[in-house]
Amino acid sequence: MLKSIPQKRNKTTELPYTTILIMTLGGVSGIGIYFAVISEYWIQVLPSIIALYISVIFIVDANQKIAKMRKIFGRYLTNEVATILLETPEGLQLGGKERVVTLLFCDLRGFSVLSEQIPPEKIAEITSLYLEVMTKIIYKYEGTINNFMGDGIFVMFGAPIAMMDAQEQAVSCAIAMQLAMDDINNKLIPSGIPLLGMGISIHTGNMFAGNVGSQLYAKYTVMGSSVNLVFSIEKYTVGGQILISSDILKSIQELLRVDGEMQVQPKGTKESITIYEIGGIGGKYNLYLPQRAETLIALKQEIPLQFRVVKDKHLSEKVYRGNVVKISDTSAQIYSHEPVEILSNIKIDFYRKDETLILTDVYAKVVKILDNSNHFYIRFTSVPSSFKLFAESVSKT
Repeated sequence: MLKSIPQKRNKTTELPYTTILIMTLGGVSGIGIYFAVISEYWIQVLPSIIALYISVIFIVDANQKIAKMRKIFGRYLTNEVATILLETPEGLQLGGKERVVTLLFCDLRGFSVLSEQIPPEKIAEITSLYLEVMTKIIYKYEGTINNFMGDGIFVMFGAPIAMMDAQEQAVSCAIAMQLAMDDINNKLIPSGIPLLGMGISIHTGNMFAGNVGSQLYAKYTVMGSSVNLVFSIEKYTVGGQILISSDILKSIQELLRVDGEMQVQPKGTKESITIYEIGGIGGKYNLYLPQRAETLIALKQEIPLQFRVVKDKHLSEKVYRGNVVKISDTSAQIYSHEPVEILSNIKIDFYRKDETLILTDVYAKVVKILDNSNHFYIRFTSVPSSFKLFAESVSKT
């Protein structure tokens, strides 16, 4: 028995659904008008039929415009925000209300300085790849992107749509984002781009959420001290790290793998706070980062280095000199001829004894000052693809 072969539709002759609907209603209306005219009730019936037909045309046209607007907004807003703007009476009104929202902020460590050394078109290519991968993950975990900030992404969980498990979703999203960085770096290695590291911070709290701006320009956003805090926490991160506030820890502590904690005093706060490094989450998402091996190998011959502090995304003029005392592929112990402040971001160049440059464009953060203030530990945040081989080779000599 021969099976019928489905015929391909001819897209050039296929009529849109709305056109067919209008034609059908037009035919029905025409028939109605005909019978109304030949009957004695045409004066009462005819205006209603015409009004119905015109109403249908306006409704179809309005739906087409809304669908087109939703498609356009979808390039710039999440579905939740677009729905509020288009389908609720208060959608375009300025103002909002206080609510509990969980915030996530991520940023590529050392990327701003790196971008000054790479052609703009290559930076745009890298950024597009990074944002595309991260956006898909954020949407998967029902986050709402508030803003792209260069290579940073500001995300809301629980606004504008309330979520019962916002903290759990946010932490799971952060872990999935960190896990995706390996694929991004693997795609960039052939181009000779240094390995990228991303830092992520998460905080939850009360804040204002709503439309802010003027009648000419407005956007849906969140405001308050909690917003400032999530940005401040992110500054303490190194590449591959997720730091959360104590508010997140209290909410879902039983689900989390806590890899460490530190006392910090963010700018603008009167007292120090405790923030926690997260390595995994159990429960329904069950996502974990590989645990880092922090074993530092003491060098038989210390490696000379020079470094400059990165401040406000610019390199300082002052050059520090010192030596690598211990090293691994993730961290190192440094002796500097001059002391440096904890949590400083630095750019390092490694040299041989004869002052020949071995490796450059290595970025790190000072994570611990030892008793002797000229000795400190660093965590590498962004390194060239050849760095791992370099660390292994110097540790064997």
